[in-house]
Amino acid sequence: MKTKLITSVKHDKWYDITLTLGENMVTYPGDPRPIFQQNPFLLEEGKQLSITKMTFLNHLGTHVDYPSHLIVNAPTSSDISLDTLMGKAFVLDVTSEATTISIKLLKKKLRENQLKDSILLLKTGISKHLVRGERMTEYPVLSIEAANFLVEQGLKAIGIDSLSIDPIDSPNLPLHHIFLEAKIPIIEGLYLEKVSEGEYWLICLPLKLEKLDGAPARAVLFELEK
Repeated sequence: MKTKLITSVKHDKWYDITLTLGENMVTYPGDPRPIFQQNPFLLEEGKQLSITKMTFLNHLGTHVDYPSHLIVNAPTSSDISLDTLMGKAFVLDVTSEATTISIKLLKKKLRENQLKDSILLLKTGISKHLVRGERMTEYPVLSIEAANFLVEQGLKAIGIDSLSIDPIDSPNLPLHHIFLEAKIPIIEGLYLEKVSEGEYWLICLPLKLEKLDGAPARAVLFELEK
């Protein structure tokens, strides 16, 4: 199903919700930081040709997890349509939640059928720490019951501002499995610090990589006309 373009977007009111890739950025525990090697060639005085070799993992900063990230023979970057990562999105502010995002909270905050063919973005409050280079080990995460509830709502993608939708020290990644087994891609590492709770229009564009399990992305939110 192709995403329908809408005319109610405020084209002059948008938010870049992408983390900047840099050699000093915070990465998932155990993952190497990116390396940028500049190779300038002096052409003549005052002129040069500069080329940079970039070395980094595909699950770095703001990125998309595809089902094949954890599941054998599951859809890859070549199989998931861009339509899945664009469209109406609801930013849910859970910064006041101590550890768990419950199904009770979701039912309180979300209207019935609000997430059908839409995207949910979870704002845990960790963005401000990541951009300061601070590694955070605790942030609110979905309960298993809440995650299954979201899958039942028919959402097409889910995102979060932390580097993982699971607890950072989770060995089994149960929330990843719930969404990826339902063929729902996960957008991780979003910068939501300056975005308030509410409905927006999301455009998330992962690099066009062939048959991979994940891809870095540029993500932008547009406000909607009231």
